[in-house]
Amino acid sequence: MSQRRWNGMDLATIDSLMDSIEKQGGYPLTVFFTYAEKEESQSIGIRNIIDKYLMEDGKPLIDVAINTISSSVVTEAKFNSPLPDYPFLERLDVPILQSPMLVKSESEWRGSIFGLTTAEIAYDVAFPEFDGQIITVPHCSTVHETDGIKHVPIEQRTKDVVEMAIRWGRLRHIPNDRKKVAILFYMYPPQISNGGSAAGLDTFESISNLLKRMSEAGYKLDWVPDDRKDLSDRVMS
Repeated sequence: MSQRRWNGMDLATIDSLMDSIEKQGGYPLTVFFTYAEKEESQSIGIRNIIDKYLMEDGKPLIDVAINTISSSVVTEAKFNSPLPDYPFLERLDVPILQSPMLVKSESEWRGSIFGLTTAEIAYDVAFPEFDGQIITVPHCSTVHETDGIKHVPIEQRTKDVVEMAIRWGRLRHIPNDRKKVAILFYMYPPQISNGGSAAGLDTFESISNLLKRMSEAGYKLDWVPDDRKDLSDRVMS
């Protein structure tokens, strides 16, 4: 959670998230921070937050994380860091769910045919996806008042985010050979020649490598392709 939320005592949405986690059988641990290390504000940054509060003996103390701060965790953490390339998210190794904070009121958001603004799509969807965060749904809206702004929980969406987090957390403890995984190929316009199309990406090579890694990790697969052509021939035949 953003350190600014704590400093401004803007905690209604955080309390709502914690309450929902407890009601759904989870154990919340709330951490307020800024991504970057800042000596003047004594901020230790996300890298040290993870090592100091979320890890013990090299293992994570949590099963899943819900992040409500926008932008890229990895990029922002590089500023002022003595270890800009330190792989702190890989070290934590738990699913991180990104839940946007709307810049509009709930009524404005519901009345919009676009939903998120272009800035929200960039900072709350695109940038976090580059980090590998899992995009969920907005958990709160913003209300502008005479003495400033405050964030108001969207109750059902808060429950939805928490339910997703609980399920991701439980999934970590299910053996890989019992998991069911679907891989969806993008195909637009819908015709065979566009199967697996993706700008600048070799989809078939990526999926071929993914299936090999899954097999090595203990997932039950009936078949593993030799290479991208082997996969392409099978999918397109």
